[in-house]
Amino acid sequence: MLYREEISDIISKKLRLSKTDTDLILHNYCMYMQERLYNGKTINVLNICYIVNNDESAYDLRETLAYTATEIANKSNMGSETVLRVLSTLGDMLVSNTDIDISYCLRGLIRVRYIKNDSGFVKPRIRKSNKFTSDDNIRLVTTPFFRRKVGESNAG
Repeated sequence: MLYREEISDIISKKLRLSKTDTDLILHNYCMYMQERLYNGKTINVLNICYIVNNDESAYDLRETLAYTATEIANKSNMGSETVLRVLSTLGDMLVSNTDIDISYCLRGLIRVRYIKNDSGFVKPRIRKSNKFTSDDNIRLVTTPFFRRKVGESNAG
């Protein structure tokens, strides 16, 4: 299981940013998303899934990753382009690396792991954080983009 610290290390090496800045961005991203969820909002986690409050629709959400990056940049006192690069790299990492031996955890939001079914296809399993498991008003919806990308990795 890769947690924020390990994910931060991978991204900082890939983008040649300091690990401190990358870790701060990822921490602020998780905190920003949790705050929105606690305020009853539906959130889009890196175009991988929606964490939906029952009184809202996942597909009515119009918040882009660029908007989220700008909000986090304001909290982090960093450039929004740097924040967007870090978040985009994290999203790409979760979508493109479908290794069944690696799981990812964005603490307080989601856990992503890949399993191989009987026919040899890799399927993603995304679970909401344990703190939301008992909350029946919060559900998780995988985005069509993510399902399509994982399907492409199976085909190729």
